[in-house]
Amino acid sequence: MRTLSVLFQDPGLQLVVLVFLIHLVDAARLLYANEGLLLHGGFGWRAMTGSDQWCIGGRRLVFPLALRPAVMIRMTARASRPACEAGAGAWAEIGVGVGVGTDLQRSDLVADELVRRTESLRWLLPGGYIVAALLFVALPVIWAARLGEGLLALALALVYLTALITALGLVARHRTLGMTPGQALRHGLDGLLCPPRLVTLPARLAAQWPVSGDFLTTAAALLPADRQIALCERMARQRASNEAEDTVVALPERG
Repeated sequence: MRTLSVLFQDPGLQLVVLVFLIHLVDAARLLYANEGLLLHGGFGWRAMTGSDQWCIGGRRLVFPLALRPAVMIRMTARASRPACEAGAGAWAEIGVGVGVGTDLQRSDLVADELVRRTESLRWLLPGGYIVAALLFVALPVIWAARLGEGLLALALALVYLTALITALGLVARHRTLGMTPGQALRHGLDGLLCPPRLVTLPARLAAQWPVSGDFLTTAAALLPADRQIALCERMARQRASNEAEDTVVALPERG
């Protein structure tokens, strides 16, 4: 215990632990059973649903942004049962109404709109990866290997240089991002004051988009076939788990 006490008095370790704690809190999301996430981290689309192991207040805990940046969209699976029963290959043919005025559009149009909006945020991803590499890899290595204060100062200088470039980019592109100069400046200052939040910045900006549509059928238009099948199987397991939990709760008490 004394060794741990002395260890945690090390300012370098305190900095490493603080960085990871801030990031984990910022990267966590709570999802209802019928919710899912669509993510684009610069290497194609992927989908994520709530964890079966962690359930808090009826919602499932997931860490979609752990140690890496991504554009993230939260959607509801309105047609999850028929979509999964139809099979992954038939998802793209299932129409989903998306309210835009009085018109109904199919989920492939929603997917096209998400792709278009995601392009406006992709320039933030390299900076997010740079900050993630410096904070979550370089910083712990410098501390653990005792490489000296000079390398630590250099790593932190690169982090804040990236944060400054990102802040200037947000202000310069605020019209494209649909923000006022004040909103862009606020996000930029947020990254300068708390650099770990730069990793989740693309997801937080995407969370402001008004998105309507079905999670699974939109995923069908964005994901390759193998990821569609994996997602369908995951949703089926999660639905079975939810139904089993409901059955346990509904069992009458024995006298």
